[in-house]
Amino acid sequence: MDWNRWYSLKSYLRSSLWAVPLIAVAIYAVVKPLTEMLGRWMIRQAILDPKTGFLGLSMTGGAVVPR
Repeated sequence: MDWNRWYSLKSYLRSSLWAVPLIAVAIYAVVKPLTEMLGRWMIRQAILDPKTGFLGLSMTGGAVVPR
């Protein structure tokens, strides 16, 4: 690709308003399933308890954690 075509393509993408939302949707489409798989894995490994909350701490156990 010639330098002038490359420059014009870069300039067009930098000034366009649709490029950022399109990239954000693509990232979301990849990250959301990965985090859901991570959550299911953490529940299966007993790292995360869905009844009591994050990392299996109960409300009294969470109150003991120093701030």
